[in-house]
Amino acid sequence: MTTTPTQIGSPAASSTLARPGLTLLILSGAAFMASLDVFIVNVAFDDISSDFDGSTLSQMSWIPQRLRDSLRGAAGSGGADRRPLRA
Repeated sequence: MTTTPTQIGSPAASSTLARPGLTLLILSGAAFMASLDVFIVNVAFDDISSDFDGSTLSQMSWIPQRLRDSLRGAAGSGGADRRPLRA
């Protein structure tokens, strides 16, 4: 069985290649889910920190920072933050 390549500009090519509305919907949904995840961690931060007895707020700040960094890496913009890394 042989198939012929679809030419650009044909109805078949335009229906499968160019879907800006669908792309925008998917990317907007992904951005919303990432924002929602960060929001939930910030709201639940007091409950999370209560599991680590005796820790101060500055000692617990790694939790939302690591979440933010992992989401940034998943989004492909890992180099966007120019702050130096702390040990």
